[in-house]
Amino acid sequence: MQKPTILIVDDNKINTEILFLMLKDIYNLRIARNGEECLKRSIIKPYPDLILLDVMMPVLDGFETIRLLKRDERIREIPVIFLTALSNKDDVIKGFELGAVDYLVKPFNITELKARLRTHLDLKLSRQQIRVQKQDLEMLNERLQDRIAEQRIFIENARLLQASLIQKEIPLLSEFNIQALYLPSEDLGGDFFSIVKGVHEHKLVIMLGDCTGHGLESSIESSLLTSIVRKMMFNLFKSNDTGMFLKEVNREFIKVAEADQFPTMFLCIIDLDTKILKYSNANGVLPSLLRDGRIFSIEPVNGMHLGYSVDTRYESISLQLEEDDRLYFYSDAVLEYETVRYDFSGRECFEKILNQKNKCPSDDFRSIIREFERTSGRLPLEDDTTLIQLDYSGTMGRSYTFSSLSEYESILTEIKSCLRRKDYPEDEISGISIGLDELCMNAFQHGNKEEPDRIIELTALISCRSLSFTVTDMGDGFNPLDVPDPVDSIIEIYESDKMDEYMHGRGIAVARTFYDTIEYNEKGNSVCLRKAKKPETVVFSYEKEMYEREGI
Repeated sequence: MQKPTILIVDDNKINTEILFLMLKDIYNLRIARNGEECLKRSIIKPYPDLILLDVMMPVLDGFETIRLLKRDERIREIPVIFLTALSNKDDVIKGFELGAVDYLVKPFNITELKARLRTHLDLKLSRQQIRVQKQDLEMLNERLQDRIAEQRIFIENARLLQASLIQKEIPLLSEFNIQALYLPSEDLGGDFFSIVKGVHEHKLVIMLGDCTGHGLESSIESSLLTSIVRKMMFNLFKSNDTGMFLKEVNREFIKVAEADQFPTMFLCIIDLDTKILKYSNANGVLPSLLRDGRIFSIEPVNGMHLGYSVDTRYESISLQLEEDDRLYFYSDAVLEYETVRYDFSGRECFEKILNQKNKCPSDDFRSIIREFERTSGRLPLEDDTTLIQLDYSGTMGRSYTFSSLSEYESILTEIKSCLRRKDYPEDEISGISIGLDELCMNAFQHGNKEEPDRIIELTALISCRSLSFTVTDMGDGFNPLDVPDPVDSIIEIYESDKMDEYMHGRGIAVARTFYDTIEYNEKGNSVCLRKAKKPETVVFSYEKEMYEREGI
């Protein structure tokens, strides 16, 4: 190990010789006779590790010399110990203020001298080591921050990729209502699902999968599987073979997946004409069926995890759906979460929640979400959560007749109840009712002239996708083009004091506000109202305040 270098600065030759003899065996020594020589010799590389500086010297004294030393960035960190015969405290304080680390009083005590030199050299070495470590840490931190930034970009790109693959809108069907919840436990999730209606084939596919863990790795795995499934979906619609489809997905997944990835997947396809549900399972969670007030799991079907073996076979089973059936498809998070306020498990709590079918489908679905939060104490849950609710509601087609507004009120109550079962939102139901009210009142007052022996026929066709009402009276009819727009004519009517004409055209204008189309027959005594239902969207967040505000 190389010996430290000490620069001795003293104009007294005897002092320098004494110090030289004391220290030559321990350190590399340099001698300077005055301050000027000190400044020159201190910048010779390697720089001195320590300077012993006499205070009283000609040309430049010790105080001025240290002041100049501290101005040079190259050597300002070299520790300086003053050598002095002075005992004046003010001089000692001045030396410390100028940057000296210590002082020694002449004549020297050899033991004290060596101890102080060793201490300050050790301190200097420690400071150097700390400085190097700090630099290393700063470089390491800089590299770490760069990697974190790269990782954030990677995660954000993965999130955007997954977001682009996650289904956001649910297909509207005539006889089925569908609700869906997707809540990853982190920014990225390992659950994946698909709800797809065939463009030409009258079929619906529902798929739900769960990759191991959650976060970045599972999200990449789920995105990979989603892309594989989408690429092969056409084959499923054509073949209607869920077992073969899972086998093909499994083979494709094994080609590109890591060796230790074993996602689960449940898959079903529903024939929308026959209402037969055919399903296969790759060790996923079996859906629950709510039928006639009882909740139970559908019949098990054999099938290993995806990624286990290219030779894995997947069986298929069929289930005949009945009107008013409700199916729940879900990931294992809803069965395994820990309840915080109750003595029963998440599975028991979930099954209790599912057995409640009191409101319209979307209200029931939101109630389930709220119960998750209430019983678990948190949302999202600790694991990625996916829940799909499928209601087979059928289509309602009915004809009514009435000759009074009181009879119409009971008919409207029944229609509203049907609209709720078909999961039309309350704001839409209000608009539908207002528009229908106006045209039924028109038929009663203007068409039938309020004559009790004349009837009005109301035909309703309500599906989960759209609705139509046809109102027919026994009057002489009219040309709707001859009816003034109430907005344009209201001022003229008011100024002419013809208030009996104030209501003319109002019913048609109001109905146009709430319906997509209005069509009259040639005679003008029958009007048909049509309206499409607003599309459903996947629930991606839990807005507790909104649910409480709506009284759900």
